[in-house]
Amino acid sequence: MDWNHVRAFVATVRSGSLSGAARALGQTQPTIGRKVEALEAQLGVVLFEREGRRLTLTPTGTALFEQAGAMSKAAELLSLAASRHSDDIAGTVKITASDMLSLYDLPRIIAQIARKTPGLRLEIVASFKSLNCNHCPEKFSMNAFSFGSESMRRNSFFKFLLNS
Repeated sequence: MDWNHVRAFVATVRSGSLSGAARALGQTQPTIGRKVEALEAQLGVVLFEREGRRLTLTPTGTALFEQAGAMSKAAELLSLAASRHSDDIAGTVKITASDMLSLYDLPRIIAQIARKTPGLRLEIVASFKSLNCNHCPEKFSMNAFSFGSESMRRNSFFKFLLNS
């Protein structure tokens, strides 16, 4: 059984239409339609009753959707678990910290992080002013907690990086 066909079926049921499934999966509506039809042919069942552009889930489709939904959830959990173990943490994190913290505590912490996550680029801004990210949502704001070295070690983001 082709997992991509099952994904197309699940997305079609969840969105209520082939075009909605296409948007959700980043594919075209005809592609989704072909995948659903291929799944029906492979299983030898009718999943949807087609009335013009309208799709209605058949009783067989309803029963199989429960199983396919469970497969979809399991695949999401597998992907999430894999991402937790991935070494591919990458991007830029800008940290604003006091002059003293930037000079004395952060170099050691940053060296540990750099060894464990070579794809992560840390920018340190030594300043007493806090970084206001209200107008720049693409940036990661660290204003939610104190930058004292002990609180950094307690923070789950830094704990993950320092202890992994």
